Amino acid sequence: MGTIHKTGCVLCAQNCGLEIEVEANRIGKVKGDKTNVKSEGYVCRKGLHVAYHQHNADRLKYPLKKVGDKFERISWDQAIDEIANKLKSIIDQYGPRSFAYMGGGGQGCHFEVPFGVRLMRGLGSQYQYSALAQEFSGAFWVCGRTHGKQYLHDQPDVNNTDVLLVFGWNGMQSHQIPQAPRQLQRLSKDKDKMLIVVDPRVSETAKLADIHLQIRPGTDALLLKAMISIILSEGWANEDYLANRTSGFDQVKSYFENFDIRSALKTCELEFDQVREVARLYATRKSSLRYDLGISMPSRFAVCSRPMSCRKKFSPIIPRDCGRFSSPV
Repeated sequence: MGTIHKTGCVLCAQNCGLEIEVEANRIGKVKGDKTNVKSEGYVCRKGLHVAYHQHNADRLKYPLKKVGDKFERISWDQAIDEIANKLKSIIDQYGPRSFAYMGGGGQGCHFEVPFGVRLMRGLGSQYQYSALAQEFSGAFWVCGRTHGKQYLHDQPDVNNTDVLLVFGWNGMQSHQIPQAPRQLQRLSKDKDKMLIVVDPRVSETAKLADIHLQIRPGTDALLLKAMISIILSEGWANEDYLANRTSGFDQVKSYFENFDIRSALKTCELEFDQVREVARLYATRKSSLRYDLGISMPSRFAVCSRPMSCRKKFSPIIPRDCGRFSSPV
């Protein structure tokens, strides 16, 4: 019997609580930590297999230096001294801005950022990059325009929402919110809640949905424009919210007027009546939206990612600053 430790999983951004049994300095049994206030004992198969990653035979455990055509083990002191001397010589020759920090992101690797960023600052460089510069650059930019800081991200309030509208997110497999499978299953079973999925595929999440809009790939922005046009034409928009909590809406409102909604939805390969009902539910009930990789990569991602994402009741149109960053399709 080993010693039980409480820790957190680093294999996705949720960092669910784990209880691990350690014996002879190796992880043995792993289970969810029921006392963790965020995950409440939930853990996915990645977290349950954390020992595989911790004790993988290919994991780098000590410094290796390439000598000739092979790598040789060296001491930490030697590695640190050689790296420091190399850094100094490069700075002396090319200046501090010849260095950039590459690392950190939305997974477990955010733990390394305080060290990496401060190292760059100490060297005199301001350059920091991560995989998110390619994978979610649009999302970060939109969040910066909406909230004032790129690292201020919003999430659906799944505990209190009446309607969860999902674009391109298969939360049953790719979690991205705490206890996603539990939350989605709860929503799908609650007769007073609605789970609406927009996805070309019949994903595991789509199979749970009350409504599945099996959209033509690449037409998400067109669907959003059609939904906003429906909401405005039906008088479902919250005019008080638009007047007092948004900016730039008058500049973009004309894009949604006199718009051929039915032709647009035909292009999306969706039925008008079903989309109208989705728009009505989203606009007239307490709603949340969740989008993910399904719409994060296309050229019009900035349009898809923000116009419908306001979480206030009866207020699905353009949160503050959104009218200034892009034109609707």
